[in-house]
Amino acid sequence: MRRWLIPLTSILLTTTSVSVAAQSLEARLIGNAAIEISDGTTTLMTDFPYESGAFGYLPYPPETLTSRPGSICLITHSHADHFAPALVERVGCRVLAAPSVQSLVPAAQRLQWDGRRFEADGLRIEAIPTAHMEGHNSYRVEWHHRVFYFTGDTESTVELLEQRELDVLFITPWLADRMGDRWEEVARRLVIYHRAPGQSVASKPGWEIPDLGDVIDLTPGDSGQ
Repeated sequence: MRRWLIPLTSILLTTTSVSVAAQSLEARLIGNAAIEISDGTTTLMTDFPYESGAFGYLPYPPETLTSRPGSICLITHSHADHFAPALVERVGCRVLAAPSVQSLVPAAQRLQWDGRRFEADGLRIEAIPTAHMEGHNSYRVEWHHRVFYFTGDTESTVELLEQRELDVLFITPWLADRMGDRWEEVARRLVIYHRAPGQSVASKPGWEIPDLGDVIDLTPGDSGQ
């Protein structure tokens, strides 16, 4: 049963620790490792824009490339199923990534940062270099009192197991398999992303497996079950 899948227009996020409603965050799976999160003012997209259908992974509707002025495109690495530099101008975002990845777009399309930490408007991002290819980062994101982690394509569990108190872990099926039950040591919830078209992932206890376009309820403390 997927209680965490609810209509986009009806998400209301609350906390049990305060008497007022928490800042709303809406998340949607675009495809592959592309997650779009917005608080109504700022939009963060992971591993988007990418080349639709690259390497046999998920295509997305052309209208997905609608301009989102002022948005941030957080990129784990430069493989085409995660990043298409030529499409950044159409999305209207500025890119946050390892220097070797940022260099693929003009300076005006890059966010200025030290390559490890970025902070603005309540959004805190920490880059965690992880094995896969040169310039590959996983990311820890803190936003509106919630903590998210995006693994990208790494097959290493070392850096992930150093994390603690993650609200939502976005992870590939192959890395989740390697983690086994140990993901519960670092995160409250686990969301599978980056599946090929038609790929069936056998659900395991605690796993949330959204489909293309699904909205993910980021309510603090929601187990997703």
